[in-house]
Amino acid sequence: MMVIKLLLFALTLQIFSCEENYYIKIGDKEFPFTLKDTAVAKELKAKFPLEVEMTKLNDNEIYYKFDSSFTTNTKSVGTINIGDIYLYQSDYLVLFYKTFTTSYQYSEIGSLSSTDGLAEVIGSNSRVKVQWLVRNTQENNTNTTSNNDTKTDNTSNDSTQTDNTSSETNK
Repeated sequence: MMVIKLLLFALTLQIFSCEENYYIKIGDKEFPFTLKDTAVAKELKAKFPLEVEMTKLNDNEIYYKFDSSFTTNTKSVGTINIGDIYLYQSDYLVLFYKTFTTSYQYSEIGSLSSTDGLAEVIGSNSRVKVQWLVRNTQENNTNTTSNNDTKTDNTSNDSTQTDNTSSETNK
């Protein structure tokens, strides 16, 4: 009986110690990231795995406009750092690939842990396919997990759309 209790206890520890790691994938390059403890970050995480086509803007960011809104808690950030992930307004997911100052307000989502090669993999393309993924540390590195089925959000943005998104031109 004691052995069974110990096995159940060990199994419970294993289940609760399973840590999630987040990363984006652009082409064949992966970039790990951390999520802030914010409502918008939790709402975005619930959509993982997510594959979207992000649009390049102002030579410093890529963005994706969702059809629905997220919870916002906007604040002036002052300096945007390469690898920062924010929500602009209530429906624009923005990933920055350059550092600059801004007067815009954003809701925090997270930031890339490593940005080596980020600008290069985004390149000069006006649109970039980005996968937002989660991996459990208990799994091998080829599996992803989610509460949702794998899906692609096919909402498209008009490439001639006027700039109503997030950042200002680099200075």
